[in-house]
Amino acid sequence: MASPAVDGTARIDFTSASSGVATLTTTQPGDAIFALVVWGGNFTQGATTYGATSVASISSAHTTNWQKIASGNANGTGAPTSPATGATCYAELWQGLAAAPLTAEAITVNMTGGVNSNVDSGQMAVFGVSSATGYTALAQDPNALSLATTVSYDSHAAVPGPNALATVNITTTNAADLLLEFFCNINAAVGQGIPAGFTTLITHANASGNFWAGITSGYEQVAAAQNNVAITTSNTIGFTEGWVYIVLACQNGPGRAAPPPATFSMCSTTNVH
Repeated sequence: MASPAVDGTARIDFTSASSGVATLTTTQPGDAIFALVVWGGNFTQGATTYGATSVASISSAHTTNWQKIASGNANGTGAPTSPATGATCYAELWQGLAAAPLTAEAITVNMTGGVNSNVDSGQMAVFGVSSATGYTALAQDPNALSLATTVSYDSHAAVPGPNALATVNITTTNAADLLLEFFCNINAAVGQGIPAGFTTLITHANASGNFWAGITSGYEQVAAAQNNVAITTSNTIGFTEGWVYIVLACQNGPGRAAPPPATFSMCSTTNVH
């Protein structure tokens, strides 16, 4: 059986706002539709507070069953680039379903938070995954969802040091999966290179706000089940103060029942100086 395949991509930047809309077109019925949201939030810069700490909802007219499947955050506390309260990198991965192909489908993200629901710099990447048998539930391989986070680097340190490469190990139940990896960061043009053997999915930074929100992502179709295989970014491209790394495997349709979303956070770690 052939592996699932990427079916259409789109993305949107949103800055000093609590929502954004990306427009996606796909070609196949029964796609799993994914939305990856990355932003800097939960800090005050000058007189402005950016309160967003989570995604409240993902929605569109012709998609259903949106669920959060992974989330993580990493707090950057290194002066002088971070404000005194610390800027946090947040990333959430959601999945919905589309029974029919989508044509210029407006997919909306709404944020939520404490003082307010605004992000500093944020972006949402959306894409479809198709299968020979259409999806009616989560596309995730039962075992295959891993996260890692860190505060890896203070780019304004007096003696800069290298970013550590992001790596997670993944085990899958099924052969012929589609592997997807997402390096999510703030305060960098882009984060780290995609792993060897992967194809670029989306690479972009929202170059607005105080701490640019970046996504570097790729995918690989595999023919055999993976057994504790390390997925590691290929090189350091830019400087980050906090990053979240998510690796997901999609099995063929129709999919499976929902597990609890995977969540990971790391705060107050030491920057490399």
